[in-house]
Amino acid sequence: MKNSKWGKYNLTTITPVFIGSDKGSDLSKTTDFIVDGNKISIIDQRKFEALLSNNIKLIDEFVSEIKSNPRSFDLQNFIENKLNASVSELTKTTIDVDGYLSSNSVNTFITSNGKHFIPGSTIKGGIRTALLYNYLNYFQEGKQIIDNLLKTSNRNYSDFQKLVEIKNSRRFSESEFKRFKVLEKSKNNEKAFSKIYNEFNLFQDSASGHDFRHILINDSEKIEPSDTKITELPRTYLIKDRDKTSQWKQVLKENITTQFLMKVEEDFKDSFLAILNSNSEESLIRFINTFSKDVIDFELDMYKEFSQKKEITKKLNAAIDFYKWLKNIIEKSNNKFAVMRIGGGKTYFDNSIGLALFKKDKEGFKNFRKLLGLWKHWDRSFVEENSPITRTYYVKEDQLLPIGWTIIYKDELPTVFNKLISIKNKSDYTSNKDVGDDGKVDVSKLKKLGRISKL
Repeated sequence: MKNSKWGKYNLTTITPVFIGSDKGSDLSKTTDFIVDGNKISIIDQRKFEALLSNNIKLIDEFVSEIKSNPRSFDLQNFIENKLNASVSELTKTTIDVDGYLSSNSVNTFITSNGKHFIPGSTIKGGIRTALLYNYLNYFQEGKQIIDNLLKTSNRNYSDFQKLVEIKNSRRFSESEFKRFKVLEKSKNNEKAFSKIYNEFNLFQDSASGHDFRHILINDSEKIEPSDTKITELPRTYLIKDRDKTSQWKQVLKENITTQFLMKVEEDFKDSFLAILNSNSEESLIRFINTFSKDVIDFELDMYKEFSQKKEITKKLNAAIDFYKWLKNIIEKSNNKFAVMRIGGGKTYFDNSIGLALFKKDKEGFKNFRKLLGLWKHWDRSFVEENSPITRTYYVKEDQLLPIGWTIIYKDELPTVFNKLISIKNKSDYTSNKDVGDDGKVDVSKLKKLGRISKL
């Protein structure tokens, strides 16, 4: 057994992060909280039920009113005028709210024993995806897997197209019909692709087990409710000037720091992961940043394609500026800190091999996704060519910004992130010239420009 390195790491949110609890933990305005200006008071259900249990008639009335008028039921009025109690004495905690919550339900942030936290599995999942991406995109054995996937995809899709033409011309033999039905089923294509690539079969052998077991990450320290807020997260079409859906969620605020423990056992057997056997921290950071930068490049390319209409361009300006700023920060990091996206609101390309396929062969990737039946409409026709065409954002000063971005570092927060740069002019992030080769900014210069606050 080689050396094992335990380390305490800091994770600071750059943009809000959402990691959901069980559906049963969602908050309802009818029974769980009361809106008070820009805050909500979450009711302690144990105290509420204790008061309610003292009067059987009130229990019946409470249930009856909710059943008959669930949307208009006034919880505050019931507490004050029926239970003869105050909201403050029944309040478990208060949480900030961005915007007008109205009667919407709220998806809550994950908890353990009433405290919020970031699961170690979430952090490890982000690291795992980054490692897999680097393996498939930059390591010879991994690149061969991508080549084989694309060859199989292109061949199968070509066969499928030919069979569609035969079917449409009504010259379909029985054997061709059977072959068409096989190629049409996404599960059969999944089986074909899984023979070439199965991430769970990589980096392991029967003697030593899976190499990923040498990376151990604990859940983060507990996070206080005051470090969270309720905000609306619109899921937005990038090709249309409207939202697809919108949900209210309890998110971890921007510029919130928590800590977690990570242990790296420098005993990796796989030829690709063996690089972690020496200087594992810097290597992991480099792999994470490489993946994040490529994701950002993909997003910027997509925005460029989608920004043909003026109303779409205006909607994406802040996100584009943010990604340009974040990419520059990564490039200046010198592998001293990692920028990683976690939690909800990511796209297919943040969580899969999709980006490696897309980067290698854009058209081949499209064939791959069509054979798997990804992003089909209800009528089973394929969606626009550049799917996925929706993104989840949060709203800051009427501008849309992506969620889930964090920075991971060992000791002190890099100066460039200290107190995080405030946006004076909505989408005004630091430009490249503000950032030095060490990943730091000229603080005095930025203060004079009014582009940072409270450093």
